[in-house]
Amino acid sequence: MKQQHPVRSPSHTPARPPERRRSLPFLLASCCAALVLAGGCRPKPRPAVKTDESLPLQTFARQWATNLKSKNDPLRQLHVRADSIYAYTAGGRVYSLARDSGAVEFTRPIKGGGTLLHAPVVINEKITFSIPRREIGIKEQQQVVRPGVKPTGPTPPAAPPRDEYVVTPVIFPTATTMEVLEQKTGRFITASELKFTIRSDAIGRAGMLYLGGAYKGGSRTAAVDVRQPYVPVRWELMTPEGPVSAAPALGEDAVYFASEGGYVYAVTAASREPIWPLPGGVFKTGAAIFADLAIDADTVYVASTDNKLYALNRNNGKIRWQYFGGAALRTAPSVTSDTVYQYDPGTGVAAIDKATGEFHRKPRWVAADATQFLAADERNAYLRTRDNRIVAQDKKTGERKFSSVRHDFTIFATNLVKEDGVVYAGTKQGRIVAVRPVLKPGTVGEVVMVEQ
Repeated sequence: MKQQHPVRSPSHTPARPPERRRSLPFLLASCCAALVLAGGCRPKPRPAVKTDESLPLQTFARQWATNLKSKNDPLRQLHVRADSIYAYTAGGRVYSLARDSGAVEFTRPIKGGGTLLHAPVVINEKITFSIPRREIGIKEQQQVVRPGVKPTGPTPPAAPPRDEYVVTPVIFPTATTMEVLEQKTGRFITASELKFTIRSDAIGRAGMLYLGGAYKGGSRTAAVDVRQPYVPVRWELMTPEGPVSAAPALGEDAVYFASEGGYVYAVTAASREPIWPLPGGVFKTGAAIFADLAIDADTVYVASTDNKLYALNRNNGKIRWQYFGGAALRTAPSVTSDTVYQYDPGTGVAAIDKATGEFHRKPRWVAADATQFLAADERNAYLRTRDNRIVAQDKKTGERKFSSVRHDFTIFATNLVKEDGVVYAGTKQGRIVAVRPVLKPGTVGEVVMVEQ
């Protein structure tokens, strides 16, 4: 006899297991995680940890920190200017950061910047740019009118309307172009296409840029007017003994160039007329010059691969003094109010007195393990060591006062804008910090550069 199963009514439903209650924080976290995957609800950066307690002396305090989150486009360079820090990535993107706070003012990819992107040229004056709204067609420009013959083609149009921009610009030179943006906003103004390759970093003032160029069959320096996008070259100067890869230096009315042939030129900025009463109007070193030139009120500083650093009189090109290094000098000297800091691969960073000393200058001191000058204040010079630590050297004696423990920052800027002791450093992943030394009691903030 078969066992009969009870008949269930259609309205009967099996009992469900009791639901597991989820807490409100769990639900919020789940929602936020889903939004993060969708591109929203990104976690906010944690604010800086500050304390009201005085920081220990001879440490480094964080002034600001900014994370560009450029892991997929590694940070490559940092450049310090009067009001901004310019960060370059390997892909040719530029970030402009406020120098006092680290806030990102703008970011923009520079066309061709992934191949070559020279140091930014900041023009402090307001410049007027007159930009045509459109280009006139080539056929319209080439209408030929013969005497006694009426033109059969379309009437050449009037000059196109132009837009006037009065801006304080920053210029980003690439291999063959110069892209002009407005400072602080990053608004695109214009771009100039050159018929030669830009070989050196540029320097400029009042709308004019001075740089070294590589031409077919020769080398030259050039004065380029960034306000003229079509025919921007104002003048050129041939350097037949070698190309110019060192950034020039600019005085009030003169510009100074140095070539890989070992020659140093001084010419008027307006018309390239030589100004030094020397044979051929040039100063000759014993070997090639690759290091950027430096300048102050009365001296041009030239680091040469003949192992010498020359301090030349700006007006006549005569040697004021010279320093003998232990190896070929390929790094630009860093000039402060009273000292020239020169990286010498044979000995380290040498601190050389500008005003006093013998003709064959002896360094005041040498930091043997240092490779780069970073900043200075009234007490110390701050240097980068070979293992990427920041060290404080007494400016007068060279005694090492203190150093950082952390050394994962690999990209450093040289701060010559102001002798405030602020050091700017970054990681390839895009974290940039401004740190200042703690030299006086009672300083509050957050200690950095001490953790691994």
